[in-house]
Amino acid sequence: MSEHLPIRCLRHATVAALTTAAWWFHADLTAPDACLDGGGAFDYARWLCDFDGSGIHAYVDTPITALPSFPVFCACVIAFAVMRMRLTRARTRARVR
Repeated sequence: MSEHLPIRCLRHATVAALTTAAWWFHADLTAPDACLDGGGAFDYARWLCDFDGSGIHAYVDTPITALPSFPVFCACVIAFAVMRMRLTRARTRARVR
């Protein structure tokens, strides 16, 4: 069974958005370790890496939900799930006819 072009494009766009959001979320999660491994000082208050030698920053326990990429990642997961449910429902309806 062949899908219509707009549905296929929407499906690919949803997968691309989810992949991009997952990449960004992963980068945010691993930013402190990557910064420290690279010889920088991680500023937990601003969530930025300092390589200019401005000093040592105090550790601030930041929840995952405070990362800017978290709501984007959650929205993309929900959009992906909705798209999958709608495609499954459309395929089921097409088989019944």
